Amino acid sequence: RGYAVLSLGYFGMEGVPPDLANIPLEYFGRAIKWMHAQKSVDPERIAAMGMSRGGELVLLLGATFPEIKAVVAYVPSGVIWPGLSRIPTPDVPAAWTRDGEAVAFMPNPPPDVEAWSKPPVVLTPTFHAAMSMRAREEWPEIKVEKINGPILMFSGSDDQMWPSLMLADIAAQRLLRHNFLHRFEHVTYAGAGHFIPFPYSPVITEIFHPVAKTMMALGGDAVANAAADCDSWARLLGFLAASL
Repeated sequence: RGYAVLSLGYFGMEGVPPDLANIPLEYFGRAIKWMHAQKSVDPERIAAMGMSRGGELVLLLGATFPEIKAVVAYVPSGVIWPGLSRIPTPDVPAAWTRDGEAVAFMPNPPPDVEAWSKPPVVLTPTFHAAMSMRAREEWPEIKVEKINGPILMFSGSDDQMWPSLMLADIAAQRLLRHNFLHRFEHVTYAGAGHFIPFPYSPVITEIFHPVAKTMMALGGDAVANAAADCDSWARLLGFLAASL
């Protein structure tokens, strides 16, 4: 398609933290500088794209680094969630840090033993529970209004991993409240789940989670998920062509 793409690993690989915990945002800033140094890259045409926690991340990166000129967030969250660790610890880790300090995050909900005993585990209710533990004005929303370019978000109405429709809408509502200067769109797919990849990918409604080490429900059905894959791909290509 003519784009230079860097797929950046940030946990669970050599040289980076083993878990999605205490990931420094400065790491991504260095990646942006590296991209700027490549002859094939126009520094005025840098976009960030991610899915799930990566969708949360790219909204945060866009709000942090003005060098990012467009953001595509699949099933994202407009609020920041805790880190994920394979080994339980008494202190809940932050997912992201900046200048050595934890970026504020939502509380973890009380563990739902019954839900975890019946894989594939449906996690969406636990996110609703966590949000009810803190007053609305205390939610650590991402300052998406600081993003220096257009935004495209996708969500599924039957997302069983987390309530991406509501979480993406938190970002959309914040953009409206702050009279965001750039174009933005939140596209939600009726009946689709958490996994919205490129077209003709295998349609899956559950997955073995690499951190939780159990089967997790993604939601949706084959027809709705496949339709979301195709439509979102076309929208993505049109968005990038218009934005970069």
